Amino acid sequence: MFITGQFIERYPGLVLQILADGHEIGNHTYNHPHLTTYDSTRQHQTAPTVTREFLQRQLLKTDSLFTALTGEKLKPYWRAPFGEFNPEILGWAAEIGFMHVCWSKGFDTRDWIANPETPGYQSPREVHEKILDKDNENNELSGAIVLMHLGTERQEAPMYDMLSALIDDLQNRGYEAVSITKLLNP
Repeated sequence: MFITGQFIERYPGLVLQILADGHEIGNHTYNHPHLTTYDSTRQHQTAPTVTREFLQRQLLKTDSLFTALTGEKLKPYWRAPFGEFNPEILGWAAEIGFMHVCWSKGFDTRDWIANPETPGYQSPREVHEKILDKDNENNELSGAIVLMHLGTERQEAPMYDMLSALIDDLQNRGYEAVSITKLLNP
């Protein structure tokens, strides 16, 4: 799971429970800023307000908050908010020991789309089927990373409703859910 510093501040008990449940926790910056101009230009140019110092401060602050709460360091992984990154940004994060981990293409649950009338909205059932459909001759499921969020504005049909059944179905097909560390270092 990738969490922001603000999440740590708002939900310390939940962070401790996630850790106690055995999940790896990675860095998702302090306050989930846009890092590139993609939102306005559809290009991943570093946003004018984003500097090496800004990004590193975002990551280090979140890491410090996590350590203060848990006594442990975050795993050395981070995920860029909105999937906005480029080689420059990746390099700045790597300088302080964070490797970027993105979700796999085609594995965004789009749980961040709250309104069923919005283009791109998918129900939990549709996502469940879409993921199982990737168990194909191209072996798209092997090593896949699914994007889901701990919190979204979606009130109806939350994506977590299908998670238990999806995990069961994947296990019945011989797949195993593993940590990022195990995925990267089999």
